[in-house]
Amino acid sequence: MTTLFRPNAIFFDACAFNPGDENENLATKRLLEFNDKRIITIYVTYSVREEIAHPSTPEWISETPARPKKSLKRKSHADDSNRLEKIIKILTGRGNEHNYSMDAQHLFQAYKKKGKYFITTDKEILEKACRLK
Repeated sequence: MTTLFRPNAIFFDACAFNPGDENENLATKRLLEFNDKRIITIYVTYSVREEIAHPSTPEWISETPARPKKSLKRKSHADDSNRLEKIIKILTGRGNEHNYSMDAQHLFQAYKKKGKYFITTDKEILEKACRLK
């Protein structure tokens, strides 16, 4: 089954629910409002939900993603592992792959589900955004 392109689908990274500055916070609030009004559809991948569910995550962050739609874990296909490996290599460079495995999984799931945007405040991801397209 082919997943159709979702023109208004926006995938959130876990850190997008906990933005660093006032402008990022305002942008997150606006996107959540647009989601509530069904102007856009925010999805949270299973890997982001797992990260948010960690016991050390502040309660207000772990409760926020209840509003966006869940993105279910799906079976992997043969070329999926190649795509995931490419994402990991771009993120890690010469670094430790383990440190970026969750971020890679978040990006991979958004790609796999044909999301138009991936919202993050993670500087490591943002610095490599052009290479990750």
